[in-house]
Amino acid sequence: WSAEHRHPCSALGMIYALEVISSVYGGPFTTAIKESLLLQDDRGTSFIGSHASIDTEHMAELRVVLDTLRDDAARDAIVESSIVNFHHFTRIFESV
Repeated sequence: WSAEHRHPCSALGMIYALEVISSVYGGPFTTAIKESLLLQDDRGTSFIGSHASIDTEHMAELRVVLDTLRDDAARDAIVESSIVNFHHFTRIFESV
């Protein structure tokens, strides 16, 4: 919605939130799912587990892109979108 109605760079804020969450919490989240559901090996968690390590590389790539932005409106849109997405993802994780 924000990318269409506010600023196209809002999408980068959502991507930033997703990359941070998966790189920081992907490993512990995978472990918690496996333990709580008594899963063997990577069954049901391979996507989350693989992204935990891959997304640290994506974070570095995204930082390069974000560091090149000089437009204040674009930066503001990214920050606002990041905050909104972190808020909503936090609510989702709290409800699980």
